[in-house]
Amino acid sequence: MKSVLISVYVMCGVLAGVAAIITSGRLNAGSPTSGNLAELDSIAAVIIGGASFLGGRGTVANALVGALMISVIRNGMNLLNVGAFLQPIVIGVVIVLAVESDVVRAKLEDRFRVLQAALS
Repeated sequence: MKSVLISVYVMCGVLAGVAAIITSGRLNAGSPTSGNLAELDSIAAVIIGGASFLGGRGTVANALVGALMISVIRNGMNLLNVGAFLQPIVIGVVIVLAVESDVVRAKLEDRFRVLQAALS
């Protein structure tokens, strides 16, 4: 179990290095703040893709769909001239709504399981 955890940390570090090289190649410079708020987009993509914030659910394909949806939302906000300071707030609201819908869905599933067990 410990080797799996270590290998995940190593893989994460290697992929972060690859992302840094790609980003510095695109920008022709290196900046310590170039990935600022990128974690918000990654969390939003996974949550919007249907992964449970409580754990136990989610697939890679759904995370990719969530990433596509986040990019469409960001592109739409850019086309509508939404301010750069307001865009993270909108993404945050989308995350809160996705988490809330996940919690409500989980409660409804529990209620339906209880009802189904009572009827059986």
